[in-house]
Amino acid sequence: MAWLPPSALAGLQHPSRYLGRELHAVVKDRDRVALRVALVFPDLYDLALGNLGLQILYGVLNDQPWAWAERMVAPGPDLEAVLRAGGLRLGALESGDPAAAFDGLGFTLQSELTWTNVLNVLDLCGLPLRAAARDDHAPLVFAGGPGAFNPEPMAPFMDFFVVGDGEEVVLEVADALRAGRGRPRRLRLEALAGIPGVYVPALVPVAPGPDGALVAAADQPRIRRCVVSDLESACCPTATVLSFAEQVHERIAIEVLRGCTRGCRFCQAGATSRPVRERSPERVAALMEASLGATGHDEVSLLSLSTCDHSQAPELLARAAACAHPWRASVALPSIRLDSFSIDLAELVGDIRRAGLTFAPEAATPRMRRVINKPVEDEQLLELVEEAAARGWEHLKLYFMVGLPQERDEDIEAIAHLAHRALARARGRRRGARLNLGVSTFVPKAWTPFQWAGQIDRAETRRRQALLAQALGRERNIRFGRHDPDESWIEGLLSRGDRRVADLLEGAWRHGARLDAWSEHRRIRAWEEALLELGWTDEALLRPRDPDLRLPWDHIDTLVDRRWLMGEWRRAQAEETLPDCRLGGCTGCGVRASTGAACAAMLARPAPGLATAAQTAMPVRAPRVVGEGPAPASRVVLRVARVGVVGLLSHLEVSAAWLRAMRRARLPVAFSHGFHSHPRVAFGAALPVGEETLDDYVDVLLEHPVPADEVAAALSPELPEGFAILGVAALPLRAPAIMAQVGGVVVGLRLPLEARFLGERVRVLNASPHLEVQRQTKGQVRALELRACLGRLEASAVPPDDDGRPLVLALLAEREGGMRLKPTELIALLGCEPARCRITRIVTLAQTPAGLAPMCAHLDILDQPGNRATRGVSRLDPGVLAALVALDPRFVLPATVFSQAQRE
Repeated sequence: MAWLPPSALAGLQHPSRYLGRELHAVVKDRDRVALRVALVFPDLYDLALGNLGLQILYGVLNDQPWAWAERMVAPGPDLEAVLRAGGLRLGALESGDPAAAFDGLGFTLQSELTWTNVLNVLDLCGLPLRAAARDDHAPLVFAGGPGAFNPEPMAPFMDFFVVGDGEEVVLEVADALRAGRGRPRRLRLEALAGIPGVYVPALVPVAPGPDGALVAAADQPRIRRCVVSDLESACCPTATVLSFAEQVHERIAIEVLRGCTRGCRFCQAGATSRPVRERSPERVAALMEASLGATGHDEVSLLSLSTCDHSQAPELLARAAACAHPWRASVALPSIRLDSFSIDLAELVGDIRRAGLTFAPEAATPRMRRVINKPVEDEQLLELVEEAAARGWEHLKLYFMVGLPQERDEDIEAIAHLAHRALARARGRRRGARLNLGVSTFVPKAWTPFQWAGQIDRAETRRRQALLAQALGRERNIRFGRHDPDESWIEGLLSRGDRRVADLLEGAWRHGARLDAWSEHRRIRAWEEALLELGWTDEALLRPRDPDLRLPWDHIDTLVDRRWLMGEWRRAQAEETLPDCRLGGCTGCGVRASTGAACAAMLARPAPGLATAAQTAMPVRAPRVVGEGPAPASRVVLRVARVGVVGLLSHLEVSAAWLRAMRRARLPVAFSHGFHSHPRVAFGAALPVGEETLDDYVDVLLEHPVPADEVAAALSPELPEGFAILGVAALPLRAPAIMAQVGGVVVGLRLPLEARFLGERVRVLNASPHLEVQRQTKGQVRALELRACLGRLEASAVPPDDDGRPLVLALLAEREGGMRLKPTELIALLGCEPARCRITRIVTLAQTPAGLAPMCAHLDILDQPGNRATRGVSRLDPGVLAALVALDPRFVLPATVFSQAQRE
């Protein structure tokens, strides 16, 4: 990338996060677009592509020929250190350009725990943190997502917010940004403020209320939430960006349902997404088919707040399973309720292994479940657990919260009692059943009935967790997992703050707060020091709110009536429940006044089952007969190359890229048998990160015969940039494994040394009777004698590369036990730093009766004619070939790419 040299990337822990060369990433001509926007995910790249909102906005904007949306992510600590040490600016993944090249930077505010990352990104982009300090030349900084429902803690840092469904208004925002190019910042903001759903804090004055909180005046026009009324026709990208780096959620995401009317009083997502809107089973199946073909993923997640509340849930899941089956893909339902999970739906997953099932009653007593409006009796929950165990699930999980309003110690102890009873019922039907207990801390959120409740502090959280642990006792079959009190504490400090909380946020960042959602990176002391500097206490921020006073977010209109929320707050205190409006009629939440057509469509659809059971989440996989399947019918070996920045990928990342390409190419890859079946594809030995290869091998077993050249022809167009197929051959099914035949490799080393010095060092090393290297194994440093692993070094006459680095060829022989001299160790012996060198595997050598020979000759692999996927992979220079022969006279040069290059 333009903003980061390859040597710096090579030194990072996960360089694949920042390559920006992913399949389906959009690259346009800078000079041919009228608008450039960077969509920023303020967390590590591992989570970025799992965010459906970012993928939707990326697709909507890039569908316009005049707009180019790129991606930017929060750097890991290692990259941040490199950027700050080198005075470099954070760049976009697609172009590498800095923030100054863009008209707007749009942040996704998914969680309060990412807000310090927002400030860190702004600083690494070279932008002032506060919007008021930015000049007319700076890009406009904006944000959307759940955090926009109380935007005030972030308001001083943002030029504007988009409230609600971003895809509904993003093109109007983009048009305004395009029209405002070159105009003063104030005029651009005034134009944006005229768009429904756009909130410009600089144009909305706030003043202290009776409790000191900064609030907008009661007569201030409210910012109404944007609503996508028709989910069926709304954007759902299918050719999504495919990451090389492993994602936390490595799957396709298709939203089948938006909104929820169940009315859980702690849930902001349910309160701010009404009414319920659906995609038809036909549309979902079409999106699945297109997504599987475009990505090669092997899992599809049907997203919603409660997928089985879909009015056509049986047909939806049946179609999804049927669509996934030919692709050998699984279907995941991240959020369903067992009360709406009918026997017909259960039959769809009856032929897979019962791995785990999750119930989320949230509270352990009927009284507390009435308080939170999740009415279910203990016996109903126990029956569900027993039925799940009877159907084959061994691992059950129960989710609860502590710190809920009106909670007592007996309610905490009841969690343990209920867990013990649930385990006993499950083990009565399945002896191996075990129970995982997940317990989080309640954090009150804006625009929920519990927005007026207080939050317990860290000490009280730990006390309640200890009380629960004591009540659980030493039951080995119950695993108690709890959220870190520090994490919930930070979330609570920010979630209901006013604009003054921006000072706390900035103070914590200046003291080093970063990546607060990651326990290994969280610096809780930074937050404590920021509170101390301001003279604030956490008690003031976590306190209950006065229902008679205006709240800092009251000028935002989520379409839910504040009076209805107040009624729900009072019903919670009276331990009264309120039914789902799809079952008991309109409850007067206020949404209908603004979304009449969408509400009417929701009420016209069949209602989901009565909410009498716990919420559940379970993996649902496409029908598959375990332990059966066709035996492999043919075997193909590919000679492959990988050059350029993809040389920075790990072995697992390379393997995943190949497997996704094979699925996109619809190759009939054979699978192993058993519960954990996997593709029968064998890859070459793992190359170190940073090492390229011109001669590696992929061994593929197929379910039915396919000519080798057809395999290569189908697969080549699906390969990412930097990957190539150089040759292909059919092998007998029972031929020895390729990796068992490897006798060594020839690597090319581009070293930053003058040729005369390099030649002398090569001569000394070739003449040396001993080569000792220090290698750490099992925590201990050992001295290894590896002279026998170095066949020969040859300083090649091949001209230096563009960086002036001459070429050294090294024959690294495989010795008994797989011992081999590593290229980086050889580079160190030559007196160079590996980070400044380029390492390329040029030849993989087979151990034959006649000696070492290129593997491609040994396997009789011919060139792949008309190869369309070389993309920069060049044939061997004749000078390199001559040097190879000089290395070892036992080389056999076949009529392949080597001899062809020699002829050329």
